[in-house]
Amino acid sequence: MMLWAISPPTLLQTVIALIDWFIVEEVEVNILYVHGFGSSFDPESEKVKVLSELGTVYGVNLDWSQSPSAALELISDSILENKIDLVVGTSMGGWAAAASGTENGIPFVSINPAINPSSSLLRHVGHGVDYLGRKYSLSEKTVAEYEPLRTGGCGLVLLAIDDDVIDPRETINNYSNQYDCRIFETGGHRFERLREALPLITQFYSSAEIIYGLDEV
Repeated sequence: MMLWAISPPTLLQTVIALIDWFIVEEVEVNILYVHGFGSSFDPESEKVKVLSELGTVYGVNLDWSQSPSAALELISDSILENKIDLVVGTSMGGWAAAASGTENGIPFVSINPAINPSSSLLRHVGHGVDYLGRKYSLSEKTVAEYEPLRTGGCGLVLLAIDDDVIDPRETINNYSNQYDCRIFETGGHRFERLREALPLITQFYSSAEIIYGLDEV
């Protein structure tokens, strides 16, 4: 028997409680993976390989030195074209996952997300070379166009305490009341613990699918 300490459960609480009693054996989803600043979509990356165990993984190549509206438009186009069920992103990609997932009404997973790009991107302002050796030019005007991490959507946030790029404590303090935030002691900014987090992602998506009826959309 389940006891409710404060008040009778709402329908949503009941559904979530029931989900916790089940082990999801098979979930097949269309996933969009969004990379971070100065990177690109790599179908051979470890993150993509791990996510491929849940379903088909698509990707987009974004230039974060362009306007945020341009990046989000490309993501939304891919969501519609590939009938995406779940958006996953790391760092700036985590920021975009929250924005595009919320905007398109689908669940998302933000990994070590950039919660204030207008601040964190300032160190990249000017002319530079990204992690792949490509030249870029990022202006302060463009950086100022990036809004804080979007709220209001259906999201799971994965954080590594040893992230040395984005302070996970700030994310926890500002967003733990908005999203389900799961914390890992190690993993770094690149988050090398995705395989360990895969059951959390599977359960999260299954919960969203049941609660919001995503399989009927």
